[in-house]
Amino acid sequence: MTHRLMHHMNRLFRFVYIFSMCFLLGSAVSAQQKLPGVEGWRIHASFGINNDIVIANQTVWVGSNQALFNYHIPTREVEIVSRVNGLSDVTVRKLAYDEQSQCMIIAYEGANIDVIQNGTITNIPDIVKRIILGEKQIHAITIHNGKAYLACSFGVAVIDLKLRKITDTYQEIGPGGSTLDIRDIEFYNNSIYVCTPGGIYRAAQNGTNLSDFNSWSLLQAGYVDYMATYGGKLVAVVDSTVKSFDGTWSTLSGISNSQTYFLGTSGGKLLVSKKEALYTISADWTIQPNFILKGVVASAIAPDGLYYSLIDQQGLLIHNSSATQLDYFAPAGPQGSFAMRMAYNDGAMWFAGDAVNGLGVSGGWGPKYTGHKNYLMRNNTWKNFRGTSPMIDAAPDLIDVSIHPESGNAFFASFGTGIIEMNEAGAVAKYDTSNSSLQSFNSGTSFRPLFVSGIDFDNDGNLWVANFGAVKPISVRTSTGAWKSFSVPSNVNTAFGFITCDDFGNKWITNTRGNGLVVFNENNLSDPNDDQLKVLSKDKQNGFLPSTLVFCVTKDKKGELWIGTDKGLAIISNPGNVFKPNADFDARQLVIQAGLIFSNFLDEEQVYCIRTDAADRKWIGTSNGVWLVSPDGYTVLRNFTTANSPLPGNSVFEIGINNQTGEVFFATDKGLASYMGTATEGGEVFANVNVYPNPVRPEYNGQIAITGLVSDAFVKITDVAGNLVFETRANGGMATWNGLTYSGSRAATGVYLIFAANEDGTQTHVAKLLFIR
Repeated sequence: MTHRLMHHMNRLFRFVYIFSMCFLLGSAVSAQQKLPGVEGWRIHASFGINNDIVIANQTVWVGSNQALFNYHIPTREVEIVSRVNGLSDVTVRKLAYDEQSQCMIIAYEGANIDVIQNGTITNIPDIVKRIILGEKQIHAITIHNGKAYLACSFGVAVIDLKLRKITDTYQEIGPGGSTLDIRDIEFYNNSIYVCTPGGIYRAAQNGTNLSDFNSWSLLQAGYVDYMATYGGKLVAVVDSTVKSFDGTWSTLSGISNSQTYFLGTSGGKLLVSKKEALYTISADWTIQPNFILKGVVASAIAPDGLYYSLIDQQGLLIHNSSATQLDYFAPAGPQGSFAMRMAYNDGAMWFAGDAVNGLGVSGGWGPKYTGHKNYLMRNNTWKNFRGTSPMIDAAPDLIDVSIHPESGNAFFASFGTGIIEMNEAGAVAKYDTSNSSLQSFNSGTSFRPLFVSGIDFDNDGNLWVANFGAVKPISVRTSTGAWKSFSVPSNVNTAFGFITCDDFGNKWITNTRGNGLVVFNENNLSDPNDDQLKVLSKDKQNGFLPSTLVFCVTKDKKGELWIGTDKGLAIISNPGNVFKPNADFDARQLVIQAGLIFSNFLDEEQVYCIRTDAADRKWIGTSNGVWLVSPDGYTVLRNFTTANSPLPGNSVFEIGINNQTGEVFFATDKGLASYMGTATEGGEVFANVNVYPNPVRPEYNGQIAITGLVSDAFVKITDVAGNLVFETRANGGMATWNGLTYSGSRAATGVYLIFAANEDGTQTHVAKLLFIR
């Protein structure tokens, strides 16, 4: 630091994560969550897809593919509970509540189990850790005499809720000791009943060894996946027909034999959900069908007499018995649980919400035709665009997004119909074979979709397009709106993927079939004779890539290209040399030392995505979590996996960064999450400098953030006597302090002065911070 800067600095002076959302009965409400504190996390779950519901006292609990949420009926308050709050897993399949012990049992996909009691979460991983041949799934949970009986794909598991551990299992209880796929469990007339795809089996509840298959006998053959006890009878769905049993079987007339989605008791009634209606059965066995409610996944009746029903893709419906009053509720979030690509612009994060088959594997891409479309997040509020325009709804597989550098409009690549241009109000234009140089898939058959696999704007505002499988697979929409397409040599595989523009006019295009990395430069748009193209490989003097299956190419702030492959990470430091005669443009790998051993960083790892933050640090998404490294890549700053963070899944396919707030979004195989990073975009002058939290209270142990700084500012923190407590360098426009002094002790109560300046001391600022120990 220069003497001038020291002089200037010596002269200068100077959230806890909460969910609180409201729901207004009678209107569709999309509750939102607040920004987390620095280095805090949040889950962005899609609560349109929910799997189970229970009512515990006055609280409605809903389990989804990525988290739980609960709605407290008297106060109308909502809380989202996820891995951020301490859940051990992600995809909630089944819920159950025991009123006596006040335990909530959560069964996840893969048979992991959590028990929540008095706000404490206890994980029971016994089934996950146990070696079991075949599938591990929990289909239903039945509470009986202080125990939770789990209907599993391999048999029955019993949890003692007082001990909060599995105390017994009944496996191989089928004929001859075979394994039964147990779909549900009920207790009736001193016997235990289990239903399976082959029928209902029963055994005496007491006095028998339930682990011995000889204790079990077949009561009713047929495909049975739901049971309940109601009105002194056992009720079951046998081959899609609802039947009751009290010694003999009877069919409940008035209920169709269509597909069954749910059967259960709630609020003193029996509820049966069929494809065409939700049936309510009263104590006198009167059946009331509700044909307004179709495909109800699960339903429960609350003490207020209202029904709370889950309908596939539609969130939570609150209604009365006749469904004349229908209210919809879902916490704010994306419609889908995935994002193929993200792009940030001026406070808005855009998400291309669809995926293609084959991402992350060598089999290449194929159309998936999912319906989640695209999303936008601004000011902590989500907007979903499915259903807002025929132009959007008709476009399958929106898989890439790029932002126009002047208008700020988002351009989405559809792997099926072309390009959709959008602003925050909705679709603006569509570009396809009718109004652009884009071409349909060259299949030689009637299968002729328009596959746009990648889009990116260059430094001149031209939109470059990878047109998968077309005769001319590269197109450009110039800054004036004109279109032009380009041919490639016949020996080039045109299964193109993502496209990245560098600072030298080169376009770097991945190949989804593992045929290397294509580099194209048109040199002059008006001259077709000066186009240049190369296909980089693993060979020296021709790229020296670790693999020819390239997933991503990202340009950093220095102009270097960071490349992710299925065999690790590579960096091209001099991309401007790629078409120069005899010039070196080969990729290099990061060689790191661990003890006496030197190895390539992320060697052999599948690297799906790389993004640079405001401080030019690299966030790297892999098949085994996400890494944050220094600008040169040689220092690992963070490594997040499901084992050490709330990250939903370890396969991180895409990363997006909000450079205004520092929030980093991760698209994983198990859903979306974000982490409040420590880098924001800095300016040339200090603007809206903010210190938070301020004051720092005794219970706060997180990072203290100083934002609004000039880029890479020097920051010193002193007490009022001028004693230096801490100093650092800002990451872009943000600096952080953990509240510890150089001695490692927590700072004492008092006022602290924060001095900040740019490198030559021409820009300075001072702030105050109150610290309460």
